[in-house]
Amino acid sequence: MNIDEELVIAIIGAGGIGSNLVSMVYPTLQQGDLVDNIGDIRICIYDSDIVEKKNLPHQNFNISDVGGLKVTTLCNRLWNESDKSINEGPNLILQPCPWDIRSSSDLLPCDIVVVAVDSHQARRVVHENYENWLDLRCLGDGYIALDDSVKSDLISEFTPEQDSQSCQFEGAIDSGNIQFGFMVAASHGAQWLIQSLRIQSGDDIAQRPFPQVSSISFGTATRLAQSSEESDLDAVGGVIIPMIHSDSDVMREVSNGNHHSIIIKETLAGLAEKKDWPSLWGLADDLGKEVSILYDNNSSIWVDIGTSGRVELAPPVGSEIPYKLWIHTHPRDAYWSSTDKETISIYSDILDKAIVLGHDHYKKTIKINDNSIDKLSESGRLSIWTDEPIINYDYSEVI
Repeated sequence: MNIDEELVIAIIGAGGIGSNLVSMVYPTLQQGDLVDNIGDIRICIYDSDIVEKKNLPHQNFNISDVGGLKVTTLCNRLWNESDKSINEGPNLILQPCPWDIRSSSDLLPCDIVVVAVDSHQARRVVHENYENWLDLRCLGDGYIALDDSVKSDLISEFTPEQDSQSCQFEGAIDSGNIQFGFMVAASHGAQWLIQSLRIQSGDDIAQRPFPQVSSISFGTATRLAQSSEESDLDAVGGVIIPMIHSDSDVMREVSNGNHHSIIIKETLAGLAEKKDWPSLWGLADDLGKEVSILYDNNSSIWVDIGTSGRVELAPPVGSEIPYKLWIHTHPRDAYWSSTDKETISIYSDILDKAIVLGHDHYKKTIKINDNSIDKLSESGRLSIWTDEPIINYDYSEVI
């Protein structure tokens, strides 16, 4: 890039992700020599929203900001806190843009775009019209980071037409149960943006963070497949090959407390493949644990052994999304607990079906857009998941 040209960064959204991302990146650019090496940098921040009191727990605003435009308030504060000596060299400019992005004409000419708003229209505008972009999403303590390197079919899979929603679960602000996936997403975005600028400046060792699905509680769930690489699950440990071992071998492992042994995990996977839900639940009961079986997009199987009262959907690095099926057991009755619902919400974009097993029955839920079917919730991400009746075990096919 010519040093006399202006590099323009577009940040779409000044909410939980965007307000925190900008508040990290702008002061960072006032230090070091990135701006000197690149030339003038303009950061355009797009959002039509006004600061409300309910925004304060998870967005970078103060009580005195309530009632003001988010983009204007944010820019004014950063200007006031800025190091004015930056103006001795190339300019670092903040530009508030108090409107939303619904079409490509809404965006001023730009070189790098970060989507930090839950809007499928804004995402598609960016995906279809720009070459250097990052798309951040979050819900609860989880986040998803897509960028221009991700395979096109995954980008489409992750960007359905759906209503926008908050990064917090319903009732989280009133109860004080704030979850901080938005801060992890903002940190990923800040890292990605600074590394992108280093690449622009000609830094040969700069590297953007990998696109991924991650959670504060469970860590990195999976890296998203990039256009420049081929998936190689055979080289990744942890995939379980289904094999039902003899009762004596299984019970020996159970009695010896080897609850994470390969014999037990292979048997659990084998029972899942046979759809032998009573035996699968029975083995989990013998262990005194809840267990989880996850089928990824390649039908590879991953098995987790939890505690006596809880097991999470914790997809490992190397699994390939979208996930076809998540099976887990409860100690006695099958129902969708609040933890289960939060998990399904977090992974809603990358999970197709879930089953919970009880002692003599099971429940399932399928992601489907059909308003005639009962749903797990009337609104939000659970509104596309079916709420189906309990089914008693009869060894019939249920998937």
